[in-house]
Amino acid sequence: MKFQLSTLDYKEKYNLLAFRCSVEDYRLAYFLNKYPNFLFQRMPKDLHCVINGKNIYFSTFEDNSLDYEKSCYLISNKSLYREQLDTNNLFNSGLFVNTAFLIPELSKFDFFLKLIGIWKKSEIKTISKNLNKITEIESKTHIDLNKLKSINNLVF
Repeated sequence: MKFQLSTLDYKEKYNLLAFRCSVEDYRLAYFLNKYPNFLFQRMPKDLHCVINGKNIYFSTFEDNSLDYEKSCYLISNKSLYREQLDTNNLFNSGLFVNTAFLIPELSKFDFFLKLIGIWKKSEIKTISKNLNKITEIESKTHIDLNKLKSINNLVF
């Protein structure tokens, strides 16, 4: 008997904010933690995806200070990984660094803020205002989840 695997079609209700920021993930979490909305800590295990046959890990921070009805995650969209090339070249070691994106169609953005659960519009507006105050954040936008092709990469 043959089994056919279908793609995962998982609908989860959450808000997604994307932003561009040139600082490291831990520094961004530090800047966000200065505001009363957040208390991010690095998760013990990063978000894992298999992209083009490679195991890629994306740094993920979780806010554990929220109540049971909501949760918040800071997720890196970009991951650098090393790949070995099979070359017999005297001057090249055959090792190069490549970039993978969690959501390739949003490659212009560096980080996502995933807000799961019941969030009031006033809370999201306050979060958005606080993001505007962080000078290291260059731009931000609210993402329409229905337009994402690789939305399943955000399921964890």
